Amino acid sequence: MRNDQIFVLLLVVLLPMSGCFGDSVEDAEGSEADATNTLVYNYYNSTVDEIKWFSSGGEESPVWKDGQFVESGQSRCIEYGPTYDSSSGDYLGEECKEYGLPASELDWNLTDCTSNGGEILWDYSYPSPDKFAFAPRCKKIVKTISTEPGQALFVYQASGFDLKSVCMNSYAETPPQIYDWDTYELNNYQINGEYNILPGAALSCDHELFRIVDYSPNTASYVQYAWSIVYTIENTVIV
Repeated sequence: MRNDQIFVLLLVVLLPMSGCFGDSVEDAEGSEADATNTLVYNYYNSTVDEIKWFSSGGEESPVWKDGQFVESGQSRCIEYGPTYDSSSGDYLGEECKEYGLPASELDWNLTDCTSNGGEILWDYSYPSPDKFAFAPRCKKIVKTISTEPGQALFVYQASGFDLKSVCMNSYAETPPQIYDWDTYELNNYQINGEYNILPGAALSCDHELFRIVDYSPNTASYVQYAWSIVYTIENTVIV
């Protein structure tokens, strides 16, 4: 057999086999690509919990008033009543019927405090009923943050208020556990320099942001004060 005939025969035999080698190479490359794609897919779909930040703030009056513009401890109107025209009998409005020193809580108009959820704080160092002659202070709650058992409250910034955590455990007869939090430490990060973890992470808690203000007959000279807080709520495992 001549050389050229041998060469043609080899071509006839090798050409069909080249397709098999090509398929094998492509299969190998495809498997490698699939493996790479799987790794990339798993990487980008790995779940990472992101921190959810919360912020709140507002403005509040630094004092409370009762609308009479009378100093604390002085005689004031303790009873209002309707006034009528003596000739026509037409209703003219309300006017003071009695002046004197307040002798009970009812002698004060406390709505400027209580209408916004505020709490009246009487000075019990005075003997009753003398304590009612002097204006009480008002505890104004600007915000309440509630957490469930297993939730920890991280405070990163706080200013313009006091904070108290009221937590009650699962036993109804047990009194609430009250933690007083020092505002100076809260504002200036005296614990760890970055954030403060409020108490009661294993309990149901109401964290009250409040400010205690005094009475003033004149509010024109006072400016509003601002308060603000930045915090996160993180889940914990109760053990």
